Amino acid sequence: MSPLNINERFGNKLKEYRYKHKMSQYTLGKLLSYTQAEISKVENGKRDISMSKFVYINNLLKLIEFNL
Repeated sequence: MSPLNINERFGNKLKEYRYKHKMSQYTLGKLLSYTQAEISKVENGKRDISMSKFVYINNLLKLIEFNL
């Protein structure tokens, strides 16, 4: 089994967040200025997101904790 790439890992974290908070992809998309289809692609690792969008989403939702 190969390790997940960063898009898949981030997508999994986003999906976990959405399930934990009982949100639809549509609702999460509205919060993040994405469409439902874009959220689906991000969750499934099929859409690359820019570093700035990654940081924005991560800061907003606190998906991944960084220890620098």
